Amino acid sequence: MNSGRRFLFERLAGIEADGFDPREAVAQQVQRMVDTIPMEDPDDALADGAHLLNFGLPPVVDLGLSTPAERELYADHLRNLLRRFEPRLANPKVAFSGALSGPHPIGIDITARLDAGTEDEIIRFHVDADGLTDRTTGG
Repeated sequence: MNSGRRFLFERLAGIEADGFDPREAVAQQVQRMVDTIPMEDPDDALADGAHLLNFGLPPVVDLGLSTPAERELYADHLRNLLRRFEPRLANPKVAFSGALSGPHPIGIDITARLDAGTEDEIIRFHVDADGLTDRTTGG
């Protein structure tokens, strides 16, 4: 696997190959997954196979995040999407941070191995209500 390869829409966006940043491309793809609501039940997608109607996550208000079981269900949905639609990430882990109330909303922390073509690196994302806020690599 080579994360330096660009998906079709990344090529159509006109990004030159020499200016392509796989970390940024993956970050944008993760953001699309979190922001998109699927047209079909994601659980049905596991049985039927992947297609674009299953891309995205159910609305948080439909799943809820108030209990550990609800947060784990949301994390499972996101992990499955990452495995299916973002092959440049290996062994994705999803965890929650923050509080359900207060000035800092609950956030989603994603850690995975990014195959950068020549060597693998660990990449981390933090997603909160305002979108993808932090991208770090290393460690």
